[in-house]
Amino acid sequence: MIASLLKESVIQQELLWRKLYLCAIGFASKLIEDGRYPQAIEILEIATDLLSTDYIQSADVSQELDGLLKDTHAYYYSRRGKPSAALQYIIGAANTEKQIIASSNKSHHDVYRPSIPIRLARCHLHRAYILQQLHRFGDAMKYMQRVLSIVDIHLRDDMKSESTFSVNETYHRSAKREIGADDPEIILLVAVTHHNIAVIQILMGHIGDACISSQNCRRLCRAVVM
Repeated sequence: MIASLLKESVIQQELLWRKLYLCAIGFASKLIEDGRYPQAIEILEIATDLLSTDYIQSADVSQELDGLLKDTHAYYYSRRGKPSAALQYIIGAANTEKQIIASSNKSHHDVYRPSIPIRLARCHLHRAYILQQLHRFGDAMKYMQRVLSIVDIHLRDDMKSESTFSVNETYHRSAKREIGADDPEIILLVAVTHHNIAVIQILMGHIGDACISSQNCRRLCRAVVM
């Protein structure tokens, strides 16, 4: 009985510490958004220290929070106009998410586990934006296709590792299955992806394709607000 209570206490303590960490990441992201970079990097340093605390004992939780920290660092350097540094951090964040997926068959606390493939998809979306900053438009399009493929595969519960469908084919396959009808986060993720695809298509001079991508984005956004 005592052992059970102690275990529950440790889990609750870790959960509260995780919430504190997420608050720090949230504050840092807001500071970055507002252009208050010295304060943002200070909060990120605090978050780094929080991650090393003994209160976080679960490897799953530690990996999850480490991935978020790397993602936020990528956002910081992207906003500071240092896309090369941002790219290194977002690659690290994606690799962390892949490690979590690889170990997902092991025991873990479900309370700490959002939809892992969707978290990886967000990393790919952020990586695509950074690649756009570097004017690597072809590579950016490739990673946005991966976002759509991950969503499609995740909703199908199909463990195929690669998708050979084009951007618009992947969209229509997902749309036919009422993509994310019960999950606004997924709808918005795909909507932003189509918006960013449209931006790159404009930069590449593919105006007709950009119109289709923009329409896909608007259709998905209307699904969220309805």
